[in-house]
Order: sequence, then C-alpha cells, then structure tokens
Amino acid sequence: MSRVLLCITLLLSSYLLSAQETTVSTIETPKIKNIRRMLTLTGSGKLGIQVMESMITNFKSHYTNVDSSFWSDFMKEIRPEDLVNMVIPVYDRNFTAEEIEGMIVFYTSPLGQKVLAKLPVVMQESMQIGQDWGQELAKKVFLKLQQKGYIKEG
Repeated sequence: MSRVLLCITLLLSSYLLSAQETTVSTIETPKIKNIRRMLTLTGSGKLGIQVMESMITNFKSHYTNVDSSFWSDFMKEIRPEDLVNMVIPVYDRNFTAEEIEGMIVFYTSPLGQKVLAKLPVVMQESMQIGQDWGQELAKKVFLKLQQKGYIKEG
C-alpha cells in the first residue's frame, strides 16, 4: 500500500514539476479568463490543496520525528492559484473558447452544481474501489508469479 502511495506521490510530483514549465500567458485573453472562471467554479485549486493535505498526512505518518509546525508552515506556502495557473494551458490547448463557455454554463446550472457537490464523494469512493481492485490484482499477479516459479514462496 505504501509503495502505491509513494508511486502516486512521485507521479504527482513529476507532473507538477513538468507542469511548472508550462505557464499561463501574461495576456489574460477572454478565453483564459473563462478558463480561470471555470476552474474556480469547479474548485480545482481547492482540490489541489486537498490532495496536498492527504499527502502531508501520509508523510506525517512516515516521518513521525518531524515537528508539526514544519507541516503547517509548509501548507501555508501552497497556493491554490499556482495549480490553477499550471492547469490553464492544458484547458487552453484541449478546448475551444466555446467549449469553455459551455462548461461554465453547465457548472452554473442546477445539474452542474449537483455534479460539483457530489463529485468529491464519488471520487473518494471511486478511489477506494480502485485501490481495492489494484490490491486484488496485485495479489493475483504475485500468486501467479509464485505458481510459475518466478518468485519463491517465503
């Protein structure tokens, strides 16, 4: 389990480092402003903070000798708008201005608001299901590797 979490942490870290190379244009075009609005509506920056809080909780459990003030000071340095700024170019490349406007219309509609309200619960439950599924598959792989003699029992 800790290996899976470590892999996720490393992947997220490498993604964030590579995403830093892609910055938002200094010109706030109407499309960029709408992307920013859409990301604000969807709470993308807040989601990034939640992911970091989860990662910090994991780090705390592994690094119990670290003073709690270190973690709280570290969290103060994290700015949700940094993540939003790194993600804007992704939406800019993959969606037209009209599609972004359509997303804004959707996310401000009653159904869009319900999706935004329910999505954290859906994602949390889905992630748990995915973790359970991954663990079961890992057990099957390990068992098959043992049965084929690739791994010695012990």
